[in-house]
Amino acid sequence: MNQFPAQPNTSGDARFVTHHIIDEYHQGMIAATFEHPPGWRAQSQLVWNFQDTAHALQVYALAFDPNGVEACAFMPVESCFWLQPSFFYTPGQKHRGQTYLPPMSAPDALTQFAIPKYRGDRWNLRIVFLQPVPNMAQMLGINWLMGVRNEGVMARLEYEENGQQFEEDFYACVMWHPPIGEQTNWALAKLFSLRAARGQLDASRQELWRVATSWQTNPQWVQLAEQVQQQLHAGVMTQFAINDAVRRAQNKMGQQLREYREWESGLHQQMVNDRWASQERINERRGEALGGYQRFEDPNSAFGVHYDKSLSKYSWTNGYRWIHQNNPLYDPNTDPNESRNGPWTLANPL
Repeated sequence: MNQFPAQPNTSGDARFVTHHIIDEYHQGMIAATFEHPPGWRAQSQLVWNFQDTAHALQVYALAFDPNGVEACAFMPVESCFWLQPSFFYTPGQKHRGQTYLPPMSAPDALTQFAIPKYRGDRWNLRIVFLQPVPNMAQMLGINWLMGVRNEGVMARLEYEENGQQFEEDFYACVMWHPPIGEQTNWALAKLFSLRAARGQLDASRQELWRVATSWQTNPQWVQLAEQVQQQLHAGVMTQFAINDAVRRAQNKMGQQLREYREWESGLHQQMVNDRWASQERINERRGEALGGYQRFEDPNSAFGVHYDKSLSKYSWTNGYRWIHQNNPLYDPNTDPNESRNGPWTLANPL
């Protein structure tokens, strides 16, 4: 996690300072920068997983006011693929760094995929409105999208967290590549959000939008990253990549995502009130210590864990509901009463 000291910016706007996103795997090279008001804090993570040969890079960043609740979050590119007919993949499955999902419209990709993934665990979450953002790629200066079919969209959310009400605008720029044979590749190429206390987002929009649109990528690093991705895609890995892949084989991207969400959730809790503690989480820890729960991996939880009081051997989830079973042959994807609520994924016990 990069907590590079804030640097004086070079944009000529003295009201903002610059945060550097560092690629520690390539001699500390600066990958990108963004600006934020002085007094704010900024943190970032740049993660390479060289086993994900189709999409090896994940970049997270967050800028927030430690004395308030305003925040601007940058999520990684969500790369997806669709192959028909397919006998090997189920929707939602991760493969080589991509998610197996059918191509979606920009509104559906945002509301059915991105928002449930990153905010699905918030209390009383609701989408207030959804609207297109024409020419979003041009507005953000994403030049490499100009020749690819793309569409921008924005959704306003309301939810509760740690006893406080928030509103947050989620933005996505979705792109679709032409099919190659029977496979279609598409992605949420740009995904970020602006957050404030409920009723205060419009008043803070200008400052938050200034942070979001200040993102600049280092062209030299882009060239390096493209070379690495091309080598991985072609199956030609350097010795550095091979050694790093072996070292990181036990640290899959699902674990990294859970760690990021725990980190982000902890920061949000600190911003609201450092003195507050989650009694519910404490009770869960006690229950776990007393042996009253079976734990399963849950990427949709801020803690990455789902607690099952029934102590079942098998748990299935569709991202919102859980089905607990002791029957190893049961599959809700083939259950006429549950298949329409899928896709269901078998959770890994911890």
